Amino acid sequence: MGLLVVSLLALGVGLVTPWVGTIRIGAFNIKSFGRRKMGDPIVAQIITQIVSRYDVILIQEIRDITNTAVSELHSNLSAHVTAANSSACFSFKISPRLGRTRYKEQYAFFYRSDRVDVVASHLFTESRGDVFEREPFCLLLNIPGQAGPWRLALVGLHTKPTQAVAEIQYLFDQVEAEVKVTWNTQNLLYLGDLNADCRYVPVSHQLVTGVFHQPGYRSLIGSDADTTTGRSHCSYDRIVATGNDVISAVQSSRVYLYDLDLGLDSTLTNRVSDHYPVEVELRAP
Repeated sequence: MGLLVVSLLALGVGLVTPWVGTIRIGAFNIKSFGRRKMGDPIVAQIITQIVSRYDVILIQEIRDITNTAVSELHSNLSAHVTAANSSACFSFKISPRLGRTRYKEQYAFFYRSDRVDVVASHLFTESRGDVFEREPFCLLLNIPGQAGPWRLALVGLHTKPTQAVAEIQYLFDQVEAEVKVTWNTQNLLYLGDLNADCRYVPVSHQLVTGVFHQPGYRSLIGSDADTTTGRSHCSYDRIVATGNDVISAVQSSRVYLYDLDLGLDSTLTNRVSDHYPVEVELRAP
């Protein structure tokens, strides 16, 4: 079992701009994200506004084979943040198209390159079996600390709903060990739409999500949260931290209710997505 290097950036000596306050990391399943959504000026503006809140954010369910939508979002973000701060700059890393059938998705990590030091990105690949419908996409950050920088790995996953139990088990059993060895860090944040609730991980399988609460882990989005914008009440989207440095750096975490924050009605909210972003803020050392 190994990791396929998607890209490797040169290591920097530190962040371009040292942290002030906190750094915000999020994950957002933008349902069927593609040219149709970015071609809708109102929806595109809302998505841009949401994503611009984050220093690093994992975007899931990218369906545009041409990558036009991702490029347009990147352009919108750059214009949005530089209007407020001329030194601000967004970059992104995108995965290959993933899926066993003709239905494919991609992940993308968008990040403020003036705020975070991105070292590398990887796509986890399986050498034995085929558990993941969409293999985890990972990003490695250098985080400043009083005793020197420490590494933080972000492990993003959008599980196949009907295989959520098996994929979550495999994620913690196999992926963690591989990431820790490959990137020489004990600090990980798991994030994404794990489909870790309701009919996909029912009460009979709650031992699977129990791994989120075992010693050495901190579940930042609990089973009582509602990460869906519709009538259901399901904690599909999660963030789980492991590693002393990252756990001690957690300042706050929550589901970002963008409809309430931006004053959207239910129709417009669902035009954006059927999921809310989940997020965590880490304290500046």
